[in-house]
Amino acid sequence: MLPMARDAIAGAAVAEDYAKVLALTGHPTEAISILDTLLSAPSHLTLVNIKQDAAWDPIRDNPRFQALIEKYEKRYDLKPTI
Repeated sequence: MLPMARDAIAGAAVAEDYAKVLALTGHPTEAISILDTLLSAPSHLTLVNIKQDAAWDPIRDNPRFQALIEKYEKRYDLKPTI
């Protein structure tokens, strides 16, 4: 697994995949922590991706996940959409 420090693009993609595995296997805290890291740096991962990707459904109702979404909506001055 390439760390983001060695390969920002491939490392971020691997980290996202790992976060999805964590979300799907009942480890929301770890998955959300990785998502926070990914969203704080330039990458292909966006709030739109997170909101639409079914892989995040297992943690979608988690209060920390909701707080993460709100944090980045405020940071980028995005209005929530339904």
